[in-house]
Amino acid sequence: HYAVWGHTHAYYPGRPSQQNARTDALEGVSRVLPTLAVWLRNQPAGEGRMDDLKGGTLNITAIITEAFLAGTDPTHPGYWGKLHDYDQRICESADLALALWLCRETVWERLTSAQQQQITCWFNQVNGLQTVDNNWHLFPLTVQFVMRALNGSGDVSDEKYERIKEFHVGGGWFRDGAHGNYDYYNAWGFHYSLYWLDQINPEYDPQFIRSCMAEFVTTYRYLMTPQGIPFFGRSACYRLAVSAPLLAVASHSKDALHIG
Repeated sequence: HYAVWGHTHAYYPGRPSQQNARTDALEGVSRVLPTLAVWLRNQPAGEGRMDDLKGGTLNITAIITEAFLAGTDPTHPGYWGKLHDYDQRICESADLALALWLCRETVWERLTSAQQQQITCWFNQVNGLQTVDNNWHLFPLTVQFVMRALNGSGDVSDEKYERIKEFHVGGGWFRDGAHGNYDYYNAWGFHYSLYWLDQINPEYDPQFIRSCMAEFVTTYRYLMTPQGIPFFGRSACYRLAVSAPLLAVASHSKDALHIG
């Protein structure tokens, strides 16, 4: 309903953020595509359609494919643009890359070599760009992990990963930067991204990622009460991400958590 330019952007009602309306519109797509990709991944082969709210049908495979081809095409009006240091789109590139990896069999593997190269070139912009010295290091790492998984080659900034580990203070808790705060970004910033790095490449550092997450949830659960947990945050993915580390740990071991 709000999508434009080949589903590369979505302009939702309301005032723009401190970024700009176009970057917000990119977020409107990048933060939805992983959900669509998960849905698509769990459909039977060839079943990539869902009903829309108007009684019609949406071809999710076609929508995701169109978004990636248009968004990475410099000649297209929906082009996601040339990235620069400290660019908000570095953050969005991580969700876009994750979505592409999640639906790799139904989207990526059906593209031509030229189309794959076009998409790869856009994502490779993150290499060498400066980011905020906090959880942001995980964004280019996610892109690099995905590109290596899809292409069989590509650089991974190990120093960024080591920097993330330096923020760990024990018990699965991270500061959001060398002098940052302890807050809910532990749940949906650090552990969420680390979980996906481990899913994309389970051999990279499973001992740290999995043990750290298991330790975190032992104390994280005390932030919740029988009445629930306060929902806050400017986007739905923040407000609904409270359960992310709990689900991640449960996916590693069915005995990792006790419900109740």
